Amino acid sequence: AYAFFWAVKWAAETALKKPALGVGDIHMMAMVGAFLGPGGALLTMMLGSMAGLLIGVPITLFRGKLKMLGTYLPLGTFLAIGGAIAHAWGEPLFIWYVGLFG
Repeated sequence: AYAFFWAVKWAAETALKKPALGVGDIHMMAMVGAFLGPGGALLTMMLGSMAGLLIGVPITLFRGKLKMLGTYLPLGTFLAIGGAIAHAWGEPLFIWYVGLFG
């Protein structure tokens, strides 16, 4: 997870020519990988991305209408949600997901 997020950071910054991912998010995924293992880190990335999509995108879209200040929405918040879910229900989610294909 650590190496993957460094690769994403490098690729995004190369393409966008501006900072794209905080180092704190990368270090957080290193910790998640240490505690939950590779499978838990992958599940955390998937669930965190889904949380960011379902929660973060609407917040970002309505920011202008609500006159909220700032445009920065930290990924770490959503990774923490994904990590908590992966820790609590990771194995049953994995078994359910694999069962969809077999």
